Amino acid sequence: NSIYGKMGNDYSYLLDKQALYSVTLNGQLFLLMLIEQLQAVGIRCIYSNTDGITCILDKSQEEDYYKVCQQWQDLTGFILEFVEYKKMIIKDVNNYIIIDKSDNVKLKGDFDIKINLSKGYDAPVVAKALYAYFVDNIPVEEFIDSHDNIYDFCMAQKTGPQFQTEYHYI
Repeated sequence: NSIYGKMGNDYSYLLDKQALYSVTLNGQLFLLMLIEQLQAVGIRCIYSNTDGITCILDKSQEEDYYKVCQQWQDLTGFILEFVEYKKMIIKDVNNYIIIDKSDNVKLKGDFDIKINLSKGYDAPVVAKALYAYFVDNIPVEEFIDSHDNIYDFCMAQKTGPQFQTEYHYI
């Protein structure tokens, strides 16, 4: 991944945008091939991004699933990683909660409860309430009513030239 990133970095000696796009496009085409092969045997793919797919299948389809995946790996030379999920809540490709069979929780985007000030500050109580609901089964209203960190209800917005800013002193 670090070499891939450096191929797109204008200040890296590994800068090679054509190679970067070749890796991206070929990877996506290979994943589309896998999705088509899985769908051909009746397995439903519900999510994909640049480096993976998520499928829903019945126990009766498990043998076909692993067979198709193995054939694809043999053909492409890629190695797949398999993770079973208990729960997946998806807003879109960049915003989700995943809870795997071992109860590991992966958060991305709007669901991430870690505060990253470089990305602004936008009412983190919302993400925390969603986490409490989807992971800990705490009703949203109960979480909000009992949450006592006032800063989690605050928002901040960076201003740019498109805004008119005013300062009032009393």
